[in-house]
Amino acid sequence: MTSMATSRLTRTNGLRLLDPGRDLYQVADLIEEAFAAEMGEPGFAAVRELRAMAAMGPVWWTLSRLSADFQDSFTGFVWEEDGRIVGNVTLTRTGSGSSRWQISNVAVHRDFRGRGIGRRLMEAAIALASERGGEWVLLQVRHDNMPALHLYESLGFESLYASVELYRVGPADLLPPASVPANYTLRRLGAGDWRSRHALQLTAVSAVERWVRNIPQTARPPSWGRRAAEVISAFLLGGGPRTEGLFAGGRLVALVETRPQGFDAWRLTMVAAPDVRGQVEETLVARSLEYIRPGRKTRVESEHPASHEEGITALKAYGFQERRTLITMRRKL
Repeated sequence: MTSMATSRLTRTNGLRLLDPGRDLYQVADLIEEAFAAEMGEPGFAAVRELRAMAAMGPVWWTLSRLSADFQDSFTGFVWEEDGRIVGNVTLTRTGSGSSRWQISNVAVHRDFRGRGIGRRLMEAAIALASERGGEWVLLQVRHDNMPALHLYESLGFESLYASVELYRVGPADLLPPASVPANYTLRRLGAGDWRSRHALQLTAVSAVERWVRNIPQTARPPSWGRRAAEVISAFLLGGGPRTEGLFAGGRLVALVETRPQGFDAWRLTMVAAPDVRGQVEETLVARSLEYIRPGRKTRVESEHPASHEEGITALKAYGFQERRTLITMRRKL
């Protein structure tokens, strides 16, 4: 009897594929324990979403057996000790048929760190991405998480660029209103401005970040599916995305996109051409907040390139606080 029990225990310990139908509750707990100090409201919202997904166990089981695309949209590995999940890595294909995979939620319970579990999880995720036709794997890591950085570098990852996560909570009534600088015009951008927006991205976004974000070299109009999704988002969330642009001499030189993220939560994305930086950022942030009209509990998030220091300064001038700096890394398979 004892021998059989020991054998059964050995088989369930260690590395195995993630089983969403039965693992997500424990994975959510592990991620919350590992990242609670840094993830902010979007992270906690993601954890809540994981717990909601866990309640759909039978649905997960069915979909995972019917759809290869579904399998690629959410897979990974866990490390189990005596029936308890103490390590996790999530692996996601970045789009249907894409050769790029995203690694996230690399977490090991604090009581089990220093045993090589994180390395084993990462090696398994890299191998699985390669087996499924991947050419690249990408991830993000805190710039000051030296153990993780050293691990990823030892596995062949290279650092690409840094971005800063910022957030603000509360009203903006006491902040200065937006004022358009001289020689600039400001207007809302529509679907017909896709060429101007693409030209700005080619100018303002670094080549390596364009590669990560899959921004094509040639401009393409937005798909009908994307337009429909924005209409649905506006209906469900009480306000859709809004993009305003600054023009100089007929050229789009900067823009700010304000996008709802849920009830009383928004995301601000700002882009400015190098030759106008330091002149337009406060106007863009102020216009975004005027559109949101934030209340006492309204949360606004922004992830901004660390290299655009003027943008970070403007965000902080309007009450944004810095949460963390992330390094984007990649590895060729």
